[in-house]
Amino acid sequence: MENELDDFDIENEEEDIEEEADTEEEETKEEAEEEADTEEDSDELETLRKENKTLQAQKAKWRDKANKPVEVKTEEKEKEKVDSSEPTLSSTDLLSLLEAKITNEKDVELVTKDAQLLGVSISEALKNDIVVEKLRVINEKRNTADSTNTRTTRAGNKGMSDTELIKKVNAGYIPEPGTKEAEQLFLARRKGLE
Repeated sequence: MENELDDFDIENEEEDIEEEADTEEEETKEEAEEEADTEEDSDELETLRKENKTLQAQKAKWRDKANKPVEVKTEEKEKEKVDSSEPTLSSTDLLSLLEAKITNEKDVELVTKDAQLLGVSISEALKNDIVVEKLRVINEKRNTADSTNTRTTRAGNKGMSDTELIKKVNAGYIPEPGTKEAEQLFLARRKGLE
């Protein structure tokens, strides 16, 4: 009986060992699976961190851009820039232009540009034959354009001749009393037309 007990104990021990081995194998498999899951989670976590960094950088960029003061250009600033590029006319230049009876803005620009190209003052440029001829041609074109009739002309309503009116009356047309046609018919009959 002792042998049987010993055999039973040995069998139990063997079963316990097998169960422990199975348990260890299962634990090892579970640990391997957990490690694989952990590796996948860490990869996923790493990609999420990278994505978060890029989103934070974009957020900071747009915040900086939104907080930057916007420079609004006004017409005054643009005029100042334009005015600063144009040369200012001295009082002698202005007097020279007025004496030459140049008051049109385009003509003044033409004279100042030509004076700059020639490297002379405006009063000397006004004495130059080329500048004077340019001004004369431009002025002539301007006067021609001003005097040209740009509207279409319409022919006036001439009305009917006496003979045409009498033909219409003979055809059955009777003009309203007090109208021009009635008066014209009266005068035509008085003349003896019928």
